Amino acid sequence: MNALAPATQGRRFTPIKTLLIASLLACTSLRAEDVRLATSLSIAPYINSETQAGPQLSIVRDAFALVGHNVTGVLFTSNERAIKLLRTGAVDAVVNIPEGLGDIHYSTPVLHYQNYAISLSERQLKIEKVSDLKPYSIVAFQRASQFLGEEFGEIAASNEQYLEAANQLSQVGMLFKQRTDVIVIDHRIFNYIRSTHFTREMVNQAVSFHPIFPSSPRSTGFTSAVLRDDFDRGLQQLKETGVYATYLEQLDNDSAP
Repeated sequence: MNALAPATQGRRFTPIKTLLIASLLACTSLRAEDVRLATSLSIAPYINSETQAGPQLSIVRDAFALVGHNVTGVLFTSNERAIKLLRTGAVDAVVNIPEGLGDIHYSTPVLHYQNYAISLSERQLKIEKVSDLKPYSIVAFQRASQFLGEEFGEIAASNEQYLEAANQLSQVGMLFKQRTDVIVIDHRIFNYIRSTHFTREMVNQAVSFHPIFPSSPRSTGFTSAVLRDDFDRGLQQLKETGVYATYLEQLDNDSAP
């Protein structure tokens, strides 16, 4: 999808949330700006490009709304293109921007993802630390070698059987079809894909979650420090109202195994 998608599609508001946000907006006297977002093609259940929705996208939209800004569209694209669009001013913010970009102003983490190395239990792979991945074929998510620390990055660079997949559906499929030893993926994304895209025979295969990675903070990136600060204020307000917690509950329900 190349065009900016309307920000009003796929929203899931309850009347209570709508009234709560409206009342907070009435108390907000900051300058209003239209905000254009870019994010990954699809990382359901966090963000779903087909429905223009998802708990993480709702959190970002509502945080902006609480400080008087209006998200006018969302562009779903690759991480690399999203960063380029941000730097050229084609978009104002990138959701889930990679860490370590010196020219980018990072928000307070919007969410924390929890990545695991996942294998088929029947293989009985002993993976207790990152270095244990060295002998295995691995399919990770896009830019995992940059997200998951120096040691994992070194393994990715030296392992000829290491791949990164932009489509995480293909990651899960390769695991169940035994075309890779290990996949590296967030547990909520794995559970969502497993429950919505595969046959019962496949999903009944037992899997082992190897907890070798720390949680990954996922921030929104800006070129404007002022807009970043506004967003952080809105995010804090969203947490204080309890609306943020309801989105986390929705996320856990959507990704229940």
